[in-house]
Amino acid sequence: METFLDIISAIVFGLLLVFFLLVFTPLGDSLAASGRQALLNRDAATAVDLPWRNQSRDEVVVPPPAETEPRGGSSNS
Repeated sequence: METFLDIISAIVFGLLLVFFLLVFTPLGDSLAASGRQALLNRDAATAVDLPWRNQSRDEVVVPPPAETEPRGGSSNS
């Protein structure tokens, strides 16, 4: 059982080491750049031909609420 825990601890330590190497060194830059490019491509693909998007700026245009009568009916007395 002790050997099993040693193996699990070594795996966790190795994954943590790889994580810190990718985050704090230039080794992860290409991975970050490809992820950023994928996000930009996804945003560009979803922003095409949507009627509720303002084409001059990339923001959602919310239409004003429809005017309705009050719930109690129209009592104009």
